[in-house]
Order: sequence, then C-alpha cells, then structure tokens
Amino acid sequence: MNYGVTEQEFDSALYKLKKMAAAGKTTGEELATLGDMIFYGYSQEESNAEQAMPYWEMALAKGYAIETEKMVAIALSLKDGERGFAVDEEKSLRYMQMAADKGNVTAEYYSGLWYLQKMDRDPQAEGPAMIYLAKAALHNDADAQFLLGVSMLGLKGKTEIEELLKIQKEDTEDTQNEST
Repeated sequence: MNYGVTEQEFDSALYKLKKMAAAGKTTGEELATLGDMIFYGYSQEESNAEQAMPYWEMALAKGYAIETEKMVAIALSLKDGERGFAVDEEKSLRYMQMAADKGNVTAEYYSGLWYLQKMDRDPQAEGPAMIYLAKAALHNDADAQFLLGVSMLGLKGKTEIEELLKIQKEDTEDTQNEST
C-alpha cells in the first residue's frame, strides 16, 4: 500500500504526524490516520499493530469515531493474536462492543457470542450475551438468531453451543451445495 506517494514522502508525513501527536497538537482524525499509517506501513511488510494501537486509542479518547469495520477487524485480531497484535481478550471485547454499540451487526453477533462463551466462567455474562445476540438477530443475522434460540432452550455450556454451531454450519454448507 503506497498511498500514491513515495516512501520518502510517506516517512516525512509519518515523522511530522508523530511529532505533532507528541506535542498534543493533533485531532482525533489525525491520530487515527497516524495509527493507520503505522499499522499498514508503506508496504504491508512494515505494519506494526502494537505501535499503532496507542494512536487509535488516543483518537477514540478525543471522540473520533473509528469506522466500525476497522474496530471489528482490530477486535478479531486482538482476540486471536493475529496481524501483529498480542492476544488481549479484554481489549478485544471492548473494541467489539464499541462497534456493536454503533450498530455494526457483525460486532453485535461477536459480542453476544463471546459473552455466551464466557458464561461457563461468569454467570453475569448471560445478560450481555442475550442483549447483543438479540440486537444482531433483529438485524436478521441468522447465526445470532440461531444462538439466541439455542440459548433460550437452556443450553449454556460452551461445548454444547460450539457443537450446535458446527452442526448448523454443516447444514448451511449442505444446503448451499444442494442449490448449486
């Protein structure tokens, strides 16, 4: 990703933005852009998620609305330790909830799913799980509708739910294969 500029121009802009950020003279949008520049780098080989994260956090603190799709991608990467992120389930859930609270259906589903998976360890997770799954279900997310229905049947164990998800996925794939 070269942004239509030379690597020297990119490095110069990156240096100036970092200097402005250190002096506290940046807007939320500039901080988010700085985070993106660090994360994506001039070329994909240079990305650094751990260095980008503080700038995204500062952008959020200044009230800048990072795109919900990016929040979902960051949350998934934090959960699984992918794309240069260290595993951080707490931060992952926080990013996913921010996107869900802005109406991102994928984030609503994952927030509900992750709370559902925590129910074995934390009985307080049931309320948020049902709320997020209900929100996604109301946005016609079939997986959320399925999980919400399963949850209402009283299946609470992570293993039971994962097994049902596996069966549902296989059924969906079989249906898709039959229609082609």
